Amino acid sequence: IVIMALVYLYVGSSLQLKYGSLGLVLSQLLFIAVPLLITLYTKKSVKETFNLGLCKPKKLLGGVLLGIGTIGWALVISAISTSIFKESAAASQQGLEGYFPNSFLLGLLIMAVTPAICEEMFFRGYVFSALKNKLKLITAILLNAALFGVFHMSLAKFLTTAFLGGMIAYIGHKTKSIFPGMLVHFMNNAFACVAMYYPMRLVSAFSFLAMRNTADIWLSIIFVVFIAIVCPVFGSKLLGDKYTQNNS
Repeated sequence: IVIMALVYLYVGSSLQLKYGSLGLVLSQLLFIAVPLLITLYTKKSVKETFNLGLCKPKKLLGGVLLGIGTIGWALVISAISTSIFKESAAASQQGLEGYFPNSFLLGLLIMAVTPAICEEMFFRGYVFSALKNKLKLITAILLNAALFGVFHMSLAKFLTTAFLGGMIAYIGHKTKSIFPGMLVHFMNNAFACVAMYYPMRLVSAFSFLAMRNTADIWLSIIFVVFIAIVCPVFGSKLLGDKYTQNNS
C-alpha cells in the first residue's frame, strides 16, 4: 500500500499534469501494474490475489441489486457531505472538469470504465485480499473503505467513497469475485458522467422527484423505496448463504 501510494503520488500526479486525460488513464493503470508485478515477483496466485474468480448469475444479480441500493444511499450521503464541506466539494469538482473530454463516450471510458477496472483490481483485489488474510472480515472491510475514501483526497467525498468502497468490498466477499464490484463501480461513475455531460436531461428524467403533484409524490415514494429498500434487500438475499446452508 505504501509503495503504491508513493508511486501514484509522484509518478501518477506527474502523468496527469503532463498528459491530462491520457495521463489520468496511465496513472490508473499503475493500480494494476504495480501490484501485479509484486504478485508475480512473490510468486503468489494472481487469480486469488485479485479475486478473479467468476460468480454464479444469482450472485451477480444480487451484487448488482445491492450495488444499486448502495449508489442510491451514496447519493444521499454525497448531498449531505457537499452541503457541509462546500469549498472542498467545489475544489474537487473544478479539479475533475479539466479531465473531461468533449466526447461523452471518451469521458465514460476515462471516468467510468478505467477506474472501475483499475481501482477495483487494487483496492478490492490486491488490498482487500491482503487485509482479509490478516484481519477479521468487518475490520478488513472498514479499513478498505477508509483507504478508498482517503485515496480520493477530498473531505467532501470521503464518506461517500468510503461507503461505496466498503459495500463493494462486501459484495466482492459474498460473490467471491471482483467483477460484480467492477460493474457497481462503473454504474456509479457512469451516473456521475451522465450528470456532468447531460445535467438537464437528467433533471428532466427525474423531474417527478420535485413532487409538484399527487402523481409525482406517489411516483417519488415508489422510486425511493425501490432504490433504497427493495434493491438492497433482494440483493442481500441473493448474496446470502441460506440456500447453501440448507443443502449442506
